[in-house]
Order: sequence, then structure tokens, then C-alpha cells
Amino acid sequence: VNLTSTIKLCAYCVPFIKESKEQYPDLSCAVINIGSRAVTLRTCSARDGIYCATKFGLHGFSECLFHDLREYGIKVCSILPGWTNTPMIPPKEGREFDKMIQP
Repeated sequence: VNLTSTIKLCAYCVPFIKESKEQYPDLSCAVINIGSRAVTLRTCSARDGIYCATKFGLHGFSECLFHDLREYGIKVCSILPGWTNTPMIPPKEGREFDKMIQP
């Protein structure tokens, strides 16, 4: 879902965004994908293989899409948030839950 849904959604939406940009050249258009700060660390933990692979893929896809769409004046970026305090995050010494993004 992390990667394939984004690719499918972009494949569906990008033609409409291009058409809008052609009709209204001054229109500001952007594709914004939500990734993970994990891609900046270049490391993955045990049991995180699929998650990390999809997040690396999403970041790479966003970079390629950026190059594909910039000639049309359409911006593409990835937002890479850090840890989010959810029940998925196991307690660990030194982990500061109060400093994490709060849902």
C-alpha cells in the first residue's frame, strides 16, 4: 500500500494536473507524498524490510516524478516525518515519546 497506491494514484491524477496546468499556466500545482525519515538514515532494522523497501521506493518514485513533471511546472516533493507516538512504537530506553509527533 505504501508504494503501489501512490503510484496508481499518481498515474490516475497526473494527467488531470497536467491538463489543469495547461489551461491555467499560473496555477500552482504540486504532488506531495508522505514518506518516512527512515530513508535518510540508510539503515533498516530487523523485521522492517518491507516497510523500509516501500519507503525507499516511494522516495525514489517521488524523485523520478519530480524530474518527469518539472518541465510542466508541476512540483513534486516528499515529506519525511520522524517517529509518531502510536501503539506500534515499542518502549525502549532513551526513547522520548513526548518529543515524537503526536497523533
